[in-house]
Amino acid sequence: MDGYWPPPLNVLQTMGSDADAYVEGWVVSDRGLVFEHAWLEMDGEIVDPTLYEHPARHYVAGPRWTYTDAIALLRTEDQLPRHAQAVL
Repeated sequence: MDGYWPPPLNVLQTMGSDADAYVEGWVVSDRGLVFEHAWLEMDGEIVDPTLYEHPARHYVAGPRWTYTDAIALLRTEDQLPRHAQAVL
């Protein structure tokens, strides 16, 4: 795993089932750049451990995984991001 995928999964392990979902999708930065990204959702709010100092202007969610399903992702050898595989 590299890029933006590990931080949310690492934080998910720390938060435990308090997190509602692990989400993969895209963000629009304050400079207008669009890139793949992952974050957590908790009580309807975005928790972004990667862009906490410079929050994204807009988040576009792809697939979401529950806490249990996201932890199962950690135990697989599948490549992240998973959204490309979920869409196919």
